[in-house]
Amino acid sequence: MKKTKIKKTPLSKIKEGIKPQNEIVSTLPQSIVYIIFIGWFIFVFSEYFSKFSPAVFGGFFANYPALSVSKLFPRIYEGLLNIIVAFAIILSGFAIGDILTKKIQKGIFFKEISFLEKFVFSAALGLGVLVFVTFSLGLAGLLNKTFFIILVLILSAVGVLSIFSSLSAIKISSFSLTEKIGVLLIAYIAFFNALGALTPETFYDSQFYQLGIPAKWLLEGKITSNIYMPPSFFPFNVNILYMIAMMVNNEITVKVLHWLFGLLMAFAVYTFGKKYFSRKVGVFAALIFYSAIPVMLVSWKSAVELGIGFFEFATVFALVNFFANNEKKWLVLSGVFCGFSLGSKYTSIAFSFLPAMLTIFLWGIAKKDKVSIILKNTFIFTATALLVCSPWYIRNIVHSGNPVFPFFWQKIGFLTVRAAEGALLSDPAAPQFTFLNYFGFLWPLTMGTLQQESYLGVLFLSFLPFLFLFKKIDDKIVFLILYTFLCILFWAILGRYYLRYFIPTLPVVGIIYAYYLVNQNTSMYFKNLLFLLVFYIVFNNVNFASNILKHTQDPIGYVSGMQTKKEYLSTQRPGYPAPYYQTLNWANRNLPKEAKIIFLGETRGLFSERIFYTSGAGDYSPFIERLKRASGSDELYSLFQNDGITHILLNIPEAKRLASYDIFYFEENDLNIFNDFWRKHVREVYRDIADIYLPQHGIASMKRQQPEWWAGYFADPKNHVYLYEILAEDEAKSKPPPFNFLLLEEFYTKKRWQNLRGTAGILSRGNK
Repeated sequence: MKKTKIKKTPLSKIKEGIKPQNEIVSTLPQSIVYIIFIGWFIFVFSEYFSKFSPAVFGGFFANYPALSVSKLFPRIYEGLLNIIVAFAIILSGFAIGDILTKKIQKGIFFKEISFLEKFVFSAALGLGVLVFVTFSLGLAGLLNKTFFIILVLILSAVGVLSIFSSLSAIKISSFSLTEKIGVLLIAYIAFFNALGALTPETFYDSQFYQLGIPAKWLLEGKITSNIYMPPSFFPFNVNILYMIAMMVNNEITVKVLHWLFGLLMAFAVYTFGKKYFSRKVGVFAALIFYSAIPVMLVSWKSAVELGIGFFEFATVFALVNFFANNEKKWLVLSGVFCGFSLGSKYTSIAFSFLPAMLTIFLWGIAKKDKVSIILKNTFIFTATALLVCSPWYIRNIVHSGNPVFPFFWQKIGFLTVRAAEGALLSDPAAPQFTFLNYFGFLWPLTMGTLQQESYLGVLFLSFLPFLFLFKKIDDKIVFLILYTFLCILFWAILGRYYLRYFIPTLPVVGIIYAYYLVNQNTSMYFKNLLFLLVFYIVFNNVNFASNILKHTQDPIGYVSGMQTKKEYLSTQRPGYPAPYYQTLNWANRNLPKEAKIIFLGETRGLFSERIFYTSGAGDYSPFIERLKRASGSDELYSLFQNDGITHILLNIPEAKRLASYDIFYFEENDLNIFNDFWRKHVREVYRDIADIYLPQHGIASMKRQQPEWWAGYFADPKNHVYLYEILAEDEAKSKPPPFNFLLLEEFYTKKRWQNLRGTAGILSRGNK
């Protein structure tokens, strides 16, 4: 029986750190190679820096020249606590994986690999198992904060003991100067990214569903599906880990956990490079990956790309182990990790599962394996991955009749959503189909013209000639290139070159580039020049990212203790429109625990400490759907009473911003009932307004810096966020009815307003 191999390196040599020669040979005379590279560098850099001027660090401290030590130290303590708790969750995963693998094959499952590699695979396996345990408890309505705090404490302690017991097996030799600089730069980027991660979450998707849905599950004590929030049907493995972080501490811990996933990916990349090539390849692969601008941009928020990326890279790492040693345990593990990824986000179907499955199949063909072996290996991987992710997809079938709901809802299943099918599948829109955009995509992607958030950095384009100018490439790199090519193919067709979708593949790209960078057979002087160029690009990427972080999050105010959480979350800034926290915070502190709030004109529920009802911008509204079931205002009041809904939060600025989504899809009769209900049963209990941060004008606080303008802005009732109480008619009579903002044109689409204009005008005159 023929066995597939990738230039197998004896495990004994890998364990001792002895590597075979990996030097690759140029296809042209070296002098020609130098000319090509230098000419290409000049051309690429001149074009890139004409569009993105060499970046200067973002002046983080400009708004806070006099930091207070008395405020700084409590915030440092808070930050350290968040880091410790997030790391404890990672350690808990490692402990579970370590325990499981010791039970398999009588403790020799990971016998012949280094501790570094063992940590990567044990953490990936254990975190996935932790998700399944939490998911099962959540479905049963058994989410308990105390239980999870104790669980994480015990498991993280076990993880620490396991690490200490393995320290004697770790051999550390001296690093070269370039390796030391690379490690220091990774640490520098990690510190920079931590500044963004240690602030309260303002990312819209996180506040609505990435964390908003787990927060709702925690308030209700159970994992549920909610047609008003279609993302609640999504596979949520990584988000389940976030939910654990929120249970144990808070949402900042979630951001730190996501930040740690980025470091864990860099660590895994280093481990792979060190094992199969050299320590220098590992260092530069980790640096290239971790310094990519998209990686930095997501490190400051509780997105899921880095968590998914960790599982996806573990998938690839295990696959290479399988083809290097032909041990089926690695093929099965690869399928398990891919299943964890598939259970985290639908995009993993196209950007991880299909590329990995096809790579296994095509690699077997390329190595002339027997058809039966190729099909068997492909089947084992596919079946394992699908089995591991199946709980989420089975749950969807039960609740909607559609395994990938809300996608393809018009064709599959029994639930419907308001959003058109095209709207679900077309964000972002595909780039214009041209030869350059689709076949030379790296150029427009680097130059920021291909897609939204197109900030890749210049490194990948600058070093592209490596892929064409050298030969005698290690088979493992050829394998990774095949996998990357397939990822790019699906990314182009289904992902429309949206960079966030490609982040989980960047570790593999980093290894490929680092391999060429370190192992090409040019002179030491030219190599050192390339290393210096990498270091410069890394610094420029950090500086570029610092300006984005300064404009979107301005983290120093909070991290230094100069801003309270309320001040930070009650300030509008680019990327954080129409804050609602200032009013919700009052509700958290003043409403009874049993109060329930229904949102109007607001989708984000992350910070609510009371059970809340909300919906996506283009989805069915829990308020309007109840309104449409009611024959009159008193019946609508009864519907709210039956559900225990006691208050309404109305975010006027956000409602205006979302008007194009037709969020108030009233018909004339609906508006009549709503207005009658508003007058008879609704009374205002609180209102508040958000401050405004305008970095492009040098303004940190409009309230403090522009008092005259602020006075006029504050006086406009349409700039506030309101909290109303729902009362019985006789209780409400003692207070005047609030103004009905939803009789105004600016809250509707043009088409909707044409239908409502007459009714709204009559009702407005009647209210007066």
